[in-house]
Amino acid sequence: MRKSFLIIGLCVVTIFGCGESAKKAQIAPAKQVAPTEARDKLMETEANAPAPTVTGKIPESTTFAKTIIQQKIIRTAEVDIESSNLVGDLSKIESKVKDLGGYVARSTEDRRTEASKTAHLEVKIPAERLDNFLDFLEKGFQVEGISTNSEDITEEYVDISARLANSKNEEKRLLDLLENRTGKLDDVLMVERELARVRENVEVLEGRLRYYDNRVGLSTVTIEMRQYRPGEEVGTSWLHQIGNDIKDTFLTSIELLGRSIKALVLFLSGALPWLVILWLIIFIIRRMRRKRKRNK
Repeated sequence: MRKSFLIIGLCVVTIFGCGESAKKAQIAPAKQVAPTEARDKLMETEANAPAPTVTGKIPESTTFAKTIIQQKIIRTAEVDIESSNLVGDLSKIESKVKDLGGYVARSTEDRRTEASKTAHLEVKIPAERLDNFLDFLEKGFQVEGISTNSEDITEEYVDISARLANSKNEEKRLLDLLENRTGKLDDVLMVERELARVRENVEVLEGRLRYYDNRVGLSTVTIEMRQYRPGEEVGTSWLHQIGNDIKDTFLTSIELLGRSIKALVLFLSGALPWLVILWLIIFIIRRMRRKRKRNK
């Protein structure tokens, strides 16, 4: 019995051993995909291969994204000043404007009466010196009111700049087509017309940018000035007040009279047809009464 189990065990061991040997024999060739020398040569070739190069120009749009956009702000101010010496104060303001590198864009004066002189100034001041000019006005004059305003045009400015760059690129391409023209005369004329249109667009956009640069670089200050004389106002204030009251009352009476006349005319215009009809009815009634009296 023991001999039988021993023989069976030896047979099983022999069978499994042969199977493992066969598997090893089949797997061994699969691991050697390529010879060692060929693999090393391939790796060396790939290592010594030159890096790929990129040809052509980088688009301008990529560099535009890297630029820092400068904020564009238009600053304006309005100042209301009362002065005891209008001519002298105007001279001081104009002198200060020139010292700051600005200029007077518009100036008007009203000198109909000595006691009520007025002036209107519109000056252009470099934007970086606007605060300095406003401080000068507040400290040196009797400022009754002051207001400032800031308008941000950065988005519109960037949009126009991008459109201008595209138009210039289109102009360059059209010029290249004209230099290397090989087509028919009609094609050349069509390119020239398109080039004229693009150049006109470029000039318009450039003019718009110059206008914005001018408004951003130079701030506009509007100054309203009125003259007063304290000594004269104290002595004549009550007379001046009575004169104003009489004038206002007289003008009010004339206005009321005019409104009354206007209302009467409108009433008569609207009632005239009815008055005519009423007159005809009364006329007929009277005539009928007269006939009755005659008959009696």
